[in-house]
Amino acid sequence: MNLLEFEIVEFIPHNPNDKSSFYSIKLLSKSKSEAEEFFEKFEDIEKRKIDTLFSNIENMAHRRGVIESLFKEESKIDDNIFCLKSEDLRLYCLKYSKVAVILGGGDYKHVKKYQESEELHNHVKILQLVCKQVDERIKNKEISITDNSIEGNLIFKLE
Repeated sequence: MNLLEFEIVEFIPHNPNDKSSFYSIKLLSKSKSEAEEFFEKFEDIEKRKIDTLFSNIENMAHRRGVIESLFKEESKIDDNIFCLKSEDLRLYCLKYSKVAVILGGGDYKHVKKYQESEELHNHVKILQLVCKQVDERIKNKEISITDNSIEGNLIFKLE
């Protein structure tokens, strides 16, 4: 039996006046979220790129709301997979309208398609699974997308 347990956690602390909310996937078997691991992995070796990504995320959360031009659609199927990029770094995410973003992991992209990189493809596969589960809970009214946040049952246990 292969069990996947994860939760959706705040990445940028949220307050009611924020324009949008940024969350991340946190596997229950790990102490840090996927986005925290991404930023920590690259904070020293790619400081300028990481600062750009983090600054864009903070700006969208607190001041501007989701800025569509900063997101690149990564999947043609209906799974909300996008990425934020800073030169050759990619941070994959799920985008729910202009309200909420769930950050996954990421890495360098030195290939034409993310499917050509095992590391990038694994990040996207996790997000596709998360998207399916979140969408199911939205449909069943266990999760709701408000004016600027995601609320509800954000802990998942899958076999």
